[in-house]
Amino acid sequence: MASTYLRPLTSSKRVKLVLTCDNCKDRKVKCDKERPECGTCKKTRRPCSYNYADRTVLMRDQQGLGSLPDSTCIQNQLNYLQGMQFGQLFEEAGFLAMATRGVDVDNLQIPGMLARPLVTAQPGDNIFDNIQVPQPSEDSAMNELTSSISNLRLYESTRYIGEGSLLMLDDDNNELIIPEQQEDFDWSVVDDSLKYLPNLETEVEQLINLYYKHVHRYFPALRIQVIWDALQQLSKPQHLLLLNCIFCVASPFHDDPDKQDGKIFFDRAEELLYEYCTKPHVLTVISIVILSRHNKQAGTAWTYHGIATKMLLELGLHRKCRNLIFKMDEVERLRNEAFWMTFISENFVSTTYGRPNMIDETDCNIEVPRIPYDQLDENVQLEIAYINLINLSRICARVRKYLHAAPRLRILMQDDQNKFRVLDVALSCWLHELPQWLKFDEIMKDPDGTLLNGIGGDMHIFFSTIMILLHGRYLKPANQYADLSYSADSPVICMQHAIIIVHYLEILLTKHPEFFALAVSGPFAISPAKRVFTWHAKFDSENRKKSEEMKARLEAIEGQILKISRTYDRGRIHNENFNDRPTEWLASHFILKRVDRTYQLCNM
Repeated sequence: MASTYLRPLTSSKRVKLVLTCDNCKDRKVKCDKERPECGTCKKTRRPCSYNYADRTVLMRDQQGLGSLPDSTCIQNQLNYLQGMQFGQLFEEAGFLAMATRGVDVDNLQIPGMLARPLVTAQPGDNIFDNIQVPQPSEDSAMNELTSSISNLRLYESTRYIGEGSLLMLDDDNNELIIPEQQEDFDWSVVDDSLKYLPNLETEVEQLINLYYKHVHRYFPALRIQVIWDALQQLSKPQHLLLLNCIFCVASPFHDDPDKQDGKIFFDRAEELLYEYCTKPHVLTVISIVILSRHNKQAGTAWTYHGIATKMLLELGLHRKCRNLIFKMDEVERLRNEAFWMTFISENFVSTTYGRPNMIDETDCNIEVPRIPYDQLDENVQLEIAYINLINLSRICARVRKYLHAAPRLRILMQDDQNKFRVLDVALSCWLHELPQWLKFDEIMKDPDGTLLNGIGGDMHIFFSTIMILLHGRYLKPANQYADLSYSADSPVICMQHAIIIVHYLEILLTKHPEFFALAVSGPFAISPAKRVFTWHAKFDSENRKKSEEMKARLEAIEGQILKISRTYDRGRIHNENFNDRPTEWLASHFILKRVDRTYQLCNM
């Protein structure tokens, strides 16, 4: 881009005032800004001029920006950026359509998600009519404007165009994260069954509290404020989807047996997802992860995570928002939370099925949340445990990547040895660096079992499972790996962690049997441990008897866990058939009248 290029005078983007001379600016060297000739040009005997600097001063005067307060300048910048981004998205959509199908350029009609520009703003247009620009004389003007814009949550629904994309129109070929507006429900076309909600004054708050009392501690990824915010805008389908997911999971813990059936919320959430929430949105990603963790039908978790991952990449949640004029901390926090929720959950599902991870961390630049240093109450403990689970999941993803490449690495023995040892050390460091209060022996002492019967117990079982996963590659007769001295201890390490898993499972069955209804890692650690005992019983004569005893104990545990885990499926805590319509408590936000065994919508 030429150094003499300036934006048109119609642009509302604030022109940067330049004071350096033309030569120093083009050569990108330091200028002392002396006139009529700067010191650098005088020393190098170059002609010195200030044409570009004078033009920037003139443009600021013509635009009247020289005297504008910062709050008004930020408003103008925001308007310009939004108009530019939405217009660029429409142009990219047109290029994509022409490249794939051909298009009538004189009458451009693009079907589907790229049907029309969501905003046809021009530079200078105000597309934020609900923002009241504060008076510049007040010191609080900037804070009020920033807060108002931050609350708009523009970046909850975005489109990501990566670096090097064929759709790139930017001169620098940089990645873009382009915000999209979300439309409200058109209630005239929505099925009446989706308009049911628990009583807003009595039941909704109780169900949310039940979720955070009984379920949140297993996967403390969703802040309660996100749920309360969703309640404020029930016209958004994504908000209704999230609420129905929470109600589905929380219902079984209701004191009233007639209100413990969460299947109606599950069915409604699925209908909302497939009919009204197909457009990527941060809350939709979060909702899909919740649905996947509480639906035990075979194969559905993999399918759910396929949808969530594609939406995550479409939204650009795996990348930092670099094209923001100023930071929107709350929006960025929600985007990061949705990413790590999906990363952890998808990684575990892929590990369970032995399939490649759908999210490759090398494609991401999202930072791991920082460890909080607040007073160590229950919420802070859960947050710290969750951050440690993120790091453990990252190591697990690398272990699996190593295992998938292991057959090719056997030829390059030194390379295999280095990667194996790095991963082994990473797991040891993770365990060593856990806070003392998060060690298994410590969380076991808590009479309430907040961590043990939750993310703490799940995380420790998951750690031992990953150790078996890494070292289990060498769980073969010694003569097959006689030349791999660095793996000589792997059978012993596998045996130790298999015994640890049995020990953990027995403690949890005794103290907190409900752990196996909601935890993830517990039931899936049985097969790896059983494989270890089977191997030692066959090839390790010294430990054959002990291996057989441990395997028998593990099989007894497996039978008990199976009974418990089957009692919780899609919000049902018993294996009953719920064929009737919901009971009277689903009276709601929309006024319903019960006639015989059915409901009729009376008033909206």
